[in-house]
Amino acid sequence: MIRPPRLLAAAKINLFLKIAGRRPDGRHDLSSLVCFADYGDYLECEPAEQDQLELSGPLAGALKEAGGAELIRAALQSLRQAGCAIPPLAVRLEKNLPTGGGLGGGSADAAALLRFLPGFFDQPVAPDQLAGLAAGLGADVPACLAGGWLHMTGSGVQIRQLAPPQRLPFVVLANAGISVPTGPVFAAWSKGATDSEPLDEAVWLAALQQGDWPFLLQLGNDLAEPACQLHPAIAEFLGLLEKSGRQAGGDFLGAAMSGSGSSCFALMASQSAADWLASDLTGRGLWAVSCALQGPAS
Repeated sequence: MIRPPRLLAAAKINLFLKIAGRRPDGRHDLSSLVCFADYGDYLECEPAEQDQLELSGPLAGALKEAGGAELIRAALQSLRQAGCAIPPLAVRLEKNLPTGGGLGGGSADAAALLRFLPGFFDQPVAPDQLAGLAAGLGADVPACLAGGWLHMTGSGVQIRQLAPPQRLPFVVLANAGISVPTGPVFAAWSKGATDSEPLDEAVWLAALQQGDWPFLLQLGNDLAEPACQLHPAIAEFLGLLEKSGRQAGGDFLGAAMSGSGSSCFALMASQSAADWLASDLTGRGLWAVSCALQGPAS
């Protein structure tokens, strides 16, 4: 049997995230511009006598402390329940993304398996059914399954592909070592926030095509304030990220928190500036990586 390839579970980035209110099912109506980095977790899998999961990578220890990669097991179970004759697998996960960091790590891991395994084992699943399986696993999984540049709406499972601009910035992903569960951040937003006014889609789509990254970041992340209230260190970290980013010169385009936190990111106009910023942050003992943004979904 041909050995399955090494799968990239790419980091998800919310360039802006607005909340329009709570839905009757308890979830929230979102509007978010989502893209993906060319950096993330990696998975390898091959048939085994029974399902097993092996964790490696620089952040494997944090994942073990958080309870392991349950979404990987759930993704395998959902495919089998959908009728895919997938044998027992040994899955090796190289954990590079922070746990509870708002970069979609667990969702990206599950989506990578959903995207790859049916075709590899000649067990095709209709795209609509696969999207349904993804939605059943979590709000971020459909976006991670689709990849590319997306407008995420509704509870997060409604997605629309967008054309990215021709020239993409570089990105620095960064985390101060804080793990933030999503639930408490949404609960904190529900207690004190007001619904966001609908964004003018024509305006932000034009800004995207023009590569007006400062404008897009200024639209904001509605979860940043409650996340910072719960974890003031995030606000301090964002301040450090902006201050350090500006020291890289005129190539700093802006910084923001991704998802429900705690990971943040900075957009930079050049790779050299992104590399400098990542090096500066890691020199302070913080987690940071310099990488590129992916283009359209393949």
